[in-house]
Amino acid sequence: MNSTTMDMDIGMGIGLTILPILSLLLFLIPFVLVIWYMFKSINLQKERNKILRDISDKLN
Repeated sequence: MNSTTMDMDIGMGIGLTILPILSLLLFLIPFVLVIWYMFKSINLQKERNKILRDISDKLN
């Protein structure tokens, strides 16, 4: 076995190690983005309701 073949074996081993981590990230990133978007939209709705409530109070 020469050094070129050994280098390719090591490279493939690293690639096979990174593959599960990459697939896990591809699953988790959309999940995290959906959760973040939900919290962000809820906070915006709360802020909008507060502003509308203040306007309504001033009109009364």
